[in-house]
Amino acid sequence: MMNEKIATLAENAIGKNREQVGCKGSYAWCAKFVSNILKDAGVNIDTYSCTEMFNTMKSRPSEWSEPDDYPTRGDIIFFDWDRVQEEKPLDHVGIVTKFDYLTKTVTYVNGNGSNSDYVTRQEMSISNQSIAYWLHYIGDNADRYKEIERQLADLKIKIEKIKNILDK
Repeated sequence: MMNEKIATLAENAIGKNREQVGCKGSYAWCAKFVSNILKDAGVNIDTYSCTEMFNTMKSRPSEWSEPDDYPTRGDIIFFDWDRVQEEKPLDHVGIVTKFDYLTKTVTYVNGNGSNSDYVTRQEMSISNQSIAYWLHYIGDNADRYKEIERQLADLKIKIEKIKNILDK
């Protein structure tokens, strides 16, 4: 599943420095880090801007959805630290690796987060007003068709087994 792949790639990057994750330079690199993880997972979004990333994802409703419930593993989470209406309002982005339903805490991996040089894991209450959005990858039609084909193949095997039983 793509969301699991995205989360696992992000977790595997924890502790690596910005150069090791393809973000060499002196810019704010959270969006580029997420872009690189998505690229490694097979999702093409290449940007250095959180707001541009969000707008690109929202413009692809066949690939990305904005859930009504809580974030899940592999979701992309966006933050607006200052909550000021501006041209590029989103200030940070990360990848959700866990949501604790009991404590309502989201755990996420990010570049340029609690350490400006390394990929880190952080936690935040879902009620924190800095959390602006999260988007869930729903894949393209090819992914959905593969799953439907797999389910159909399983059904055909079950039908064949039932036919064999009935023919005896």
